[in-house]
Amino acid sequence: MPASINIVAASLEFNRLSATDGYDAFDADEDGLVSLSDLQTAVETLELNLKQSEVETLFKHLEAAEGGHVSKDKWQEAMGSAKTTEILQSRGVAAGDGVESAPATEDTASESRGSMPTAAGFQGVRTPEHSATQLDLEPNRPP
Repeated sequence: MPASINIVAASLEFNRLSATDGYDAFDADEDGLVSLSDLQTAVETLELNLKQSEVETLFKHLEAAEGGHVSKDKWQEAMGSAKTTEILQSRGVAAGDGVESAPATEDTASESRGSMPTAAGFQGVRTPEHSATQLDLEPNRPP
C-alpha cells in the first residue's frame, strides 16, 4: 500500500470526515467520480505535499475503474485500511484530535456539495477567525 494512502486518510481523519465524505470532497469537478485530475486538485488544494508520481501511484493503487475513475468502494476500502495514527502523531496531532467544522446550513451545504473549498471539511473547517485549517504535513515542525 502506498504511503500516500495513509497521508490522505490522515487528512480525512484530522478533518473528521468519513471515507464517503472524503470521496465526495475529493470529487473536485462534482461529477460523482474521483478521477486522476480530481485527486491531483485535492492533493494540491490540501497541500498534502505529494509528488506527481506519488499521486499517480495512489491513483493506480486505487484501481481506477473503467473510464479512469476510482470506485467509491475501493476508496472506502483503502481509507479504512490506512494507518493514520503514525502520520498524525508525527505531525503533533493525536488521533481523534481533528478540528471542529463550522455547522453547515442547508444553504451552504447545497452550495458547496462536492467542492473542495467548503464541501466536506477540508477548507470548510473553520478556526475562530474563520480561516481555513489544514493538517500540517511537515513532521516535527514547530507550530
